[in-house]
Amino acid sequence: MGKLEQLRTETDRLRSRLREAEDCIQAIREGRVDAFVVAEQERERVYVLESIDGPFRVLVEHMQQGAATIGADGRLLYANASLARLLGRERAALVGRPFAELVASEDRPLFAALIGGALERPGGEVRLERPDGTRASVWLSVEAPARAGVGGACLLVTDLTQQKQHEELIGAGTLARLVVEQAPEIVVVCDPDDIVVLASPPAHAVGGRNPLWQSFRETFPLTADSAAAEGPLRPSALDEPVRALEVTLRCPADDAQPMLLCASPIRAAGGERLGSIVTLADIGALKQAERELKDADRRKDEFLAMLAHELRNPLAPIVSGLEVLKLSGAAQDGAGAVFRMIQRQVEQLVRLVDDLLEISRIARGKIELRKSVVDLEEVVNDALETSRPLIRSMEHTLEVDLPSAPVAIECDGVRLSQVIANLLNNAAKYTPRGGRVSLAARVEDGELVIRVRDTGYGIEPEALASVFEMFTQARLSSRAESGLGVGLALVRTLVEMHGGTVSAVSQGRGHGSEFTVRLPTGDGVAFAAPENTHTEAARSDLKRILVVDDNRDSARSLCILLELLDYDVRTAFDGPAALAELERFAAQAVFLDIDMPGMDGFEVARRIRAGRYGEAVALIALTGWGQDDDRARSRAAGFDHHLLKPVGLDDLRATLAAAGPARASDRITGTTR
Repeated sequence: MGKLEQLRTETDRLRSRLREAEDCIQAIREGRVDAFVVAEQERERVYVLESIDGPFRVLVEHMQQGAATIGADGRLLYANASLARLLGRERAALVGRPFAELVASEDRPLFAALIGGALERPGGEVRLERPDGTRASVWLSVEAPARAGVGGACLLVTDLTQQKQHEELIGAGTLARLVVEQAPEIVVVCDPDDIVVLASPPAHAVGGRNPLWQSFRETFPLTADSAAAEGPLRPSALDEPVRALEVTLRCPADDAQPMLLCASPIRAAGGERLGSIVTLADIGALKQAERELKDADRRKDEFLAMLAHELRNPLAPIVSGLEVLKLSGAAQDGAGAVFRMIQRQVEQLVRLVDDLLEISRIARGKIELRKSVVDLEEVVNDALETSRPLIRSMEHTLEVDLPSAPVAIECDGVRLSQVIANLLNNAAKYTPRGGRVSLAARVEDGELVIRVRDTGYGIEPEALASVFEMFTQARLSSRAESGLGVGLALVRTLVEMHGGTVSAVSQGRGHGSEFTVRLPTGDGVAFAAPENTHTEAARSDLKRILVVDDNRDSARSLCILLELLDYDVRTAFDGPAALAELERFAAQAVFLDIDMPGMDGFEVARRIRAGRYGEAVALIALTGWGQDDDRARSRAAGFDHHLLKPVGLDDLRATLAAAGPARASDRITGTTR
C-alpha cells in the first residue's frame, strides 16, 4: 500500500472517531449517557456523568409549589413532595394514577382544555379533591415537556387557599367598613378603652364634632332609668350582647333624644377582647306614635264608658216600665207575647251595654278580684239565674250536674258566677232552638273542673286557637246571633286572674262544643260565718224612699215601680231639690243618680252624710257609670250601694232588703255585670 493510500485510511478512521466523539458529546448534552469508559494506557477508567438538570430536580423537589409530570396517557409519572402534601396522599399512591381523577368533576372540562392546549392561556383555576372529601383551590399551569416528540406535560400547582382567605378577609373588612360608613343609624366601634375608632355619619352629627379617637361616654352622654344599664353605657364593661335597651341621649345637654341601644363586645377567634360595637337608633317618632296610640286608646275607653252610660239612661225607664207592666198585669192576654218580645230585646240591649263596659275594663286592666271563700252551689245558682231567661227563650234543655257535698272555693264569687253565666249564654246563643246545654262541676286532683257542653253549631278547628280573643265570633252561623265578641275573652281574663285555665274543644261544624274551666280550689278553705250587719226588724222599717235623677222618665218610672212594691216614694230632679225634699220627707233610703248637672250625686251624698240625717239614711247610687273607680268614688262619697242602670226587679228587691237605717258603706254592694 502506498503512502497515499495509508493517509486516506487514517483520515477516514479519524473522521469516524470524530463523528463518534460528536455523537457522544451530543448524547451527553441530551442526557442519554450516564457514564462512559476511557482507556488509559493499560487500564480503563469509568466516568459517571452528573446530569446538567440535577440541581433543578433538587429545586423542584423542595419548592413550596406542587409539581408533576404526566405521560401521554394522562397518568402521573412524577409528583413532588409539596403536591403530595396538598393532596393528602402518599407519592407512591399518586404515581401511575390518572391526574384527571384528582380534579373535581365540575372542573375536568377545563383541565382537559388546558392539557389539550385549547386555551390561549397556559393555566387556570381548578379544584383538586382530597381523600377526606375536602377540596383545594389551585392555579394549574401546564407546560409541554422539554423533549420534542414525547407526549405528556409538566404541571405546576399553586395552592390558592391562603390567598382565598386573604381575599375574604379583605372583602369582609371592606364590607364592614362600608356598612358602618353608610349606616343610617349611629354605629360606633370602640377599642378596649372605649375610644371611638370607627363611626357612621350620623354619629359625627352628634354634638357637632368628630367622634373619632374620643371617649365614647363623653361623646355620647347616655342615661337610663335602670341601674342594670350601667354596663351598656360603658361598652368596655360588656360581657354579653345587649339588645333593645331604651336610653336617653343628651347631646347637647338640653336636648333629650330617646334611643334604642344595642351593644356587643368584639372578640378575636381566640377570645381576646378587641373592643365593642354600639348602635343607637332614634325612636323619638316611635315613642311619639306610642303616646298617640295610648292617648287614642284612652279616648276610646272613655268613649265606650260614656256610650255605656248614655245608653243606660234611656234603658232605665224602659226596664222599669216593663216591670211596672208586669206587676200591674197589663202585660197579660193578647199583649203578653209583645211584652215578652220587648223584654227579650231590652235584655239583649242591656247585655250589649254591659259588654261595652267590659271591653273598657279589659283594655285598661281595671278588673280586680275580691276573693272570699264561697259555696260552689251558690255561685252556680247565681249564674243560672242570669242565664236561664236566654236558655228558656231558645227552648233548650238544661242539664246541671253538681257534687252532692258542698264545695268551698276561694275566689271572687261574683266574677266566677260571671264566667259560668258567659259560658252558658255562649252555649245557648250558638245552639239551634230546642238543643241541649249541660253544666257539670267536679273536684279532680285538687282542681275545680267546670264543663259546659252544647249541641250547637260547633267550632271549626282553625278557629279554636282564637276563640278566646277579643271580638272573635268564630262560631257564628249568622250575624243575627252576634254580640260584641267579648264574653269568651272576659272568661279567659277572669279565669287566668284566678290562677286557672280555660280551653275549648269541638269536632267542627254541627258537632257542638265543650268549654272546660280548671281552677285551684285552695288548701284548707272553709266557709266563714255570714255577717249580720242588718237585722230583719231594721229592714222592715224601710218605707220612705226618695228617687233623685235629672232624667225625668227614669225617675218617674222607678217611682211608679216602687209604689207598686208598696213604698212611699218622692222624686227630685236635681241636687238642691233632693236636699230640700229630704228635709221635708225624711226619706229612709235615697236612689241617687251621679251624673247630674250643677250639683252631682257625689256632692249630694256628701252633704246628706254631713247633715242631720247623717248615718240614718241608706244611699243607693243608681247610675250608668260602672267602672271600678266609679265604685271607689261612690264609697268615698258615702254611698252604701252602687247599682247600674237599668236595674231589674230582682236586683231592686235585693238591694232594698239589704238597705236599712244602719249604714253599710264599708261594703258597697251592687250587681257587677
